[in-house]
Amino acid sequence: YAHKKSGHKFVAAPVFARPENLRDGQACFILSGATEDVQIARKYLHDLAEKVVDFGSDPGAANVVKLAGNFMIASSIELIAEALALVEKNGVDRQLTMGLMSSTIFNCPIFKGYGHRVATRDHRPGGFALEHGLKDINLILDTANQSAQPLPLASLLQHRLRASDNFGHSHLDWSAFALRSTADGGLHHQVDLALQHAVRDDAKPKEDDRTTDPK
Repeated sequence: YAHKKSGHKFVAAPVFARPENLRDGQACFILSGATEDVQIARKYLHDLAEKVVDFGSDPGAANVVKLAGNFMIASSIELIAEALALVEKNGVDRQLTMGLMSSTIFNCPIFKGYGHRVATRDHRPGGFALEHGLKDINLILDTANQSAQPLPLASLLQHRLRASDNFGHSHLDWSAFALRSTADGGLHHQVDLALQHAVRDDAKPKEDDRTTDPK
């Protein structure tokens, strides 16, 4: 590696956290690199994280884990979007449905956080931008191709994210690709209302507009 030749140390340390999680010390850092270098990095990251996990000496390992995690988050967003589109088209309250699911059989941070965003169609910017989600899905598929691992769901997610990007939603929270399921069901008015809300709110000053990895 180039860093070794130049006498530098290198530790991969991707993070699972939205900006508010990082501020509150609720991040999860994934580390990989030489053991002694990882131990140094762990000392600096400890105060920012709920959890720091070492994935071994290959610096690339942590990045693969990060991609796998983001793949699982994006898959969850698509799952939630399709399920809520189904109940809505059958006259059932989507927010009430999501509240039930995220408090019982899907009681976990991803389904609570993104479930609420998708159920309320709140995709305002300020977290992890859709354009970065598309970048990650492309990296996931590149990694899958290099290792000859078929990922049919990742191909669907790439289609969803690319379509959303083509519609000009790249600056919105990456959960905005969930609107494609609403549009597929013919509820275009609901999509328009969600986008108007996001654009109107985007014009207001924000306390923190940093883009951080999702959680």
